Amino acid sequence: MSVHELRALAQRVTHDNPALAAELCAVASMGRRFDSIEDVIRANQAAGQHFFDPATLRFFRSRCGRELYGGLYFVTSEQFDAHAPRLYTVRKARADGRIETVGEFQQYRSGAAARMAALRLAKELAA
Repeated sequence: MSVHELRALAQRVTHDNPALAAELCAVASMGRRFDSIEDVIRANQAAGQHFFDPATLRFFRSRCGRELYGGLYFVTSEQFDAHAPRLYTVRKARADGRIETVGEFQQYRSGAAARMAALRLAKELAA
């Protein structure tokens, strides 16, 4: 059964058995990969999360890269204050729309190094 078929089934049984519907949606999302960073943003918002909200990004002086590696990984940069260096973090989009940090927060001193790490993770995932 495909992911789309499982989700459709979950929607049909929602009225009769909400617990089963939630379980089917969770199973359908396992192993989910996204097509674009915009899909990740939508999933994060749908999950009630605020990772990509403009106010959140402003507060952390955060920028989000537009490239998605392996359908899961992307790079953000954060700057503590105007005098601090901008540092980079690899992130992973979870199937439930939440975002997790891969490795250490602000682990990379350059965007290029962070992008290479994200690409390496995506290649490992594909192997």
